[in-house]
Amino acid sequence: MNKINIPTHCPCCGSELELVNDQLFCRSNSCPAKSLKGLLHYTKTVKIMGLGEKTLEKLGTETVADLYAYTMEDLVTKLGEKIGTKLFNEIQKSKSITFSKFLNGMGIPLIGKTASEKIASVVNSIEGITEESCKKAGLGAKATENLMDWVLSEGLLLELPITFQESEPVESGLLVCISGKVPGYTKAKIKEMLLDYNVATKDSVTKDLDYLISNEAGTTKVKKAEQYNIQVISFDNFMEKLNNEYTTKVE
Repeated sequence: MNKINIPTHCPCCGSELELVNDQLFCRSNSCPAKSLKGLLHYTKTVKIMGLGEKTLEKLGTETVADLYAYTMEDLVTKLGEKIGTKLFNEIQKSKSITFSKFLNGMGIPLIGKTASEKIASVVNSIEGITEESCKKAGLGAKATENLMDWVLSEGLLLELPITFQESEPVESGLLVCISGKVPGYTKAKIKEMLLDYNVATKDSVTKDLDYLISNEAGTTKVKKAEQYNIQVISFDNFMEKLNNEYTTKVE
């Protein structure tokens, strides 16, 4: 049997690797691979659609701050008018998110969705995070330590154009069918996005649908929807409708 040589240094940045429970970790804060993974986690968490690994690499994005520094012209120049414009609008929408979603997106060890929601139930700003507020939120010792380390080393230095909202979209209970292509999105991504609003999807047009989402006219599904008096709506207009009508404030 050939002997396996365990790597000692990160293949991306060359930093020394740390072995923890049979897993290797790169601890360098300047490792490009770690930065990319962190950005992907953030964009997925805050639902910036159309911003995957290849797009981030093409843009040369290194930090979350870089993401919010892009102008419409920057994105259109690098990605083309249609994709660049859509991505710019997606980034603008992500400037208004809940504090819990923001913290979850930061990729802080042990501060996932549940821990983020706990601390966000007590404070609504980075400045409000203290050992006392962590204790009040019911965070464990290690989670508190990780969060405080992040606050002191990175959190207080962040200058992002983000407004922390006090609510999440409420469940709509709608049933829709998606027809045709939506530029910049796959159907799988759209379905994942709609789950946040409790919007169910099906592949065929039936009488129980609330909407047919289609950017194309005259297709077989559109004609069938019209026969059933089902409203046909573009993807952008449907998302705008969800954000306007299915949002509630937490008192």
